[in-house]
Amino acid sequence: MKQVTTVAVSAAITVLLAGCHVDQWVQPRVNSGAASDFYSDQQGDRPNVAGTVSFKGYVAPDARTTGKTGNAFTDVIPPASVKSFGGATSMLKRGQERYNIFCQPCHGVAGDGNGFVALRGMGYWQKLPANLLDKKYGTYKPGQFFDVIMNGKGAMYSYSARIPDVDDRWAVVAYISALREAGKMPLPSNLNDSMHGDGPAEHGAGHSATGNESGHASEGEHN
Repeated sequence: MKQVTTVAVSAAITVLLAGCHVDQWVQPRVNSGAASDFYSDQQGDRPNVAGTVSFKGYVAPDARTTGKTGNAFTDVIPPASVKSFGGATSMLKRGQERYNIFCQPCHGVAGDGNGFVALRGMGYWQKLPANLLDKKYGTYKPGQFFDVIMNGKGAMYSYSARIPDVDDRWAVVAYISALREAGKMPLPSNLNDSMHGDGPAEHGAGHSATGNESGHASEGEHN
């Protein structure tokens, strides 16, 4: 009986091992960033085919989508972004809404860095949110704030996925500028010159807290 059991177990193990294949695991391939003798330039990574478009759509690398003109941060909020809201006042209202949802928990209602998250423990780790009213941010250009929203800085992660609409990001920058104005810091001229007499707030009419239901272009949809 013992011998029969041993034979049966051995047969079962043989069958199981026969079903184990590593041919899809151990196969010729080129790892990302590795060299390759197959191509004349010895590079395994291949350039994109001419005309390739990201699955998010083409994103023009301009001041509106990057916050930069060349390598320098832009010192004005793009007029096209202001216009997309029907004017500065409507833009500021939208910016206040986005700010209160995404920024206020850390940076506080007034932008002084005393948000709920900061008061509830971040200070323990000495990772306090930025006080946007501090004089050291007085020299920050609008493009720099846009860049931080898009790419993050320090302990702050990127909010590009949470605020995908590039004009919404500029609206937040505009609202931060208004908070700075309240703290006697300069407001970008193209907002200051048109704070009154705006058209209807069409831009925010179809927006929700999570998307672009109004049909306004997101980061991947700008041309």
